[in-house]
Parts: sequence; C-alpha cells; structure tokens
Amino acid sequence: MKNGITTIKIGTIIGEGIGEELFKAVNIITDAVSKKEKIEFKFEQGPDIKFPIKSKRGVVNNLYKFYEDCIKMNIPILSGPLSGGLVYSLRKRFDLFIKIVPILSLLPNNDRLLKKDIDILLLRQNNSGDFFGRNKIITNASGIRVAVQNIRYSELEIKRLAESSLKLAQQRKSEVSVFLKRDGFKAIGRLWEDVFQNIKDQYFEHVKLNFCNPDMGICEVIRSPENFDIIVTTNEVGDIATDVLITIFNKSRGMGCSGNFNEKGFGSYQTVHGGAVDIAGKNIANPIGHISALAMLLEYSYGLTQIYNDIHRAIKSVLSKGYRTFDIGDSNSKIVDTLSMASFIANEI
Repeated sequence: MKNGITTIKIGTIIGEGIGEELFKAVNIITDAVSKKEKIEFKFEQGPDIKFPIKSKRGVVNNLYKFYEDCIKMNIPILSGPLSGGLVYSLRKRFDLFIKIVPILSLLPNNDRLLKKDIDILLLRQNNSGDFFGRNKIITNASGIRVAVQNIRYSELEIKRLAESSLKLAQQRKSEVSVFLKRDGFKAIGRLWEDVFQNIKDQYFEHVKLNFCNPDMGICEVIRSPENFDIIVTTNEVGDIATDVLITIFNKSRGMGCSGNFNEKGFGSYQTVHGGAVDIAGKNIANPIGHISALAMLLEYSYGLTQIYNDIHRAIKSVLSKGYRTFDIGDSNSKIVDTLSMASFIANEI
C-alpha cells in the first residue's frame, strides 16, 4: 500500500477466440472499482494467444514460464479461454488440484427456470481421473477396435480434496455432499468414500457429510437447490455438472466462472466456457462470466469480499432492468453488446 492506495497485481492471459473482448469488458469494471475504492490494478501480461494454438510449442513454453513466474511471485492469474488439452496440461503441470465453481442465481426470478435463490459451491478434483489417464485404441483378436481409457485417483489426491472441502464447509453451512457413481465405478467409489469419511471423523466431526449418486444428486440440486451448499465430485462428473447447473440456473455457460488452486492457495481464474471462435470480434459475447471470474479473484486471492459483493450486486441490478446479451435474451429483453453490458454493470458499482 502506498499513499493509502492498495495495489492489486493480476496476471492476464487474453486467450483464444472472444478472450480479447472479455478483457476489454473487465478493464471497464476495474476502472470503475478503482474510482470507487483506493485500488490500483497492475496487470502482468502473459503470452499472446488469440486462436487455438494446438502444437505451437514455443507459445506453450512461454505460457508455462508465465505461470511459473506468477506462482513464484504469488500473483493470481485471470485467464481467457484456452483449448482443452492446454488447460489440462496447465492443471497437471502446476498441480492445480481443485476447481471451485460458484453456482449462483444471477438472473431475476421471472427470467429463470427455478425461482429460488441459489448459492452453491461445486468443488471438483481437477488434475486426475479420466481426463489424465492413459488411453489407447487397440484391435482385438476378432479385428474389432476397442477404446481403452484408464481412470485413477490416489489416496493423496482424494485426501487433500476432502480436507479442502471440509475446511471450507466450516466457513459456510457445515455440510458437504459428495457425488460419486459408486455402483458404476466401484473401486473409485469405495476409496473416495473411505477417505472422505476418515478425514471427516478425525478432523471435522461437526461437518455433515452426505454421499449421493451424481445422476440423482444433480436432479435433486435442480429440484431443491436450498438443500445443498458444497458439492464435491470427481473430475469427470464435475465437468458435466458445472455446465448443466450454470445453464439451468442462468440460461448460459457465459454466466459462469471458476477458480483453479494449488495447495499453497495460488489461483488461476477463468470462465467455464470456451473460446467461441465463431463469434470472436463481433462484440456480442456475454462478459458476465469473465467479470464474475475477476470478482472471484478479488475475493479468494485478495480477501476483497465487499468488492466481490458489489460486482455481483451490480450484475443483478443490470439484469433486473432487462438488459441481456444475445445468449440469455428473448423477445422481451433489451439486447446489448459485450462492452455495453460491462459499462452498465460498471455504472452500478
């Protein structure tokens, strides 16, 4: 802090597709926050990635180096969309073992499927499981091709996820629901349940722990979201549940954000959607997920809970007035472009 002004450092990766528009929207928000609060934002720019990079090794190495530098200096990263394979390699390489996804009701009651207010955290194991197992296609003795995919979770991986989720539950409603397909993935289900139960019994005896099949669990969340607070699940289930729940509750993946964390608390924040290359450069993308990722960064990495609340209050206020981007709008909406939506939100902060 200098002259009463707090400096907030953020590493930025513009990302692919609509990433450039999303960051222009975020800059409008940070300007508004700076005017209201004694805060100066300093952005450390990462490598330039505007379109899917696939096998451009030089760009990938530059990105790895940027992550290494940010982790060393404890500077959180706000990332635009990146291709799936690259995202997975970052999670594995830098041990971003847990993803936290806020499931919030941002749209007004009369404009969403469910009329109840929602505040759920979905925690997902982030760097093991199906997406990281060995895979191959073999041809059997009958000449028929067979796809083989290895799924593994170690006790250590489950243990630290259990500790993180149960500790977080103590700061909220002291209840954790673990979604496991125990009948289908028997060994994985047994190990997860055993580790979670042991950690709970040893260190978190006052936290209520529930186990549920993910198919039934997701249906119950949709039907009675007030019965859930923290949901923890595997990488595969979490990937699907994130998109389903955000879309059910807020009409579009463009409304969601997430944070990826290592054991020391370093965070890399992003939206939950992809690069949407087909609409890149048209200034029509929904910026709310990316703005929410900024808000999440300010709360989780800098403890600025009031600013987090101010940004979400501003988002809800603008949406309550009928303003929408095309993905969440209808014939009764006031359809606006990316930067206009950001400006309306900024004016409410």
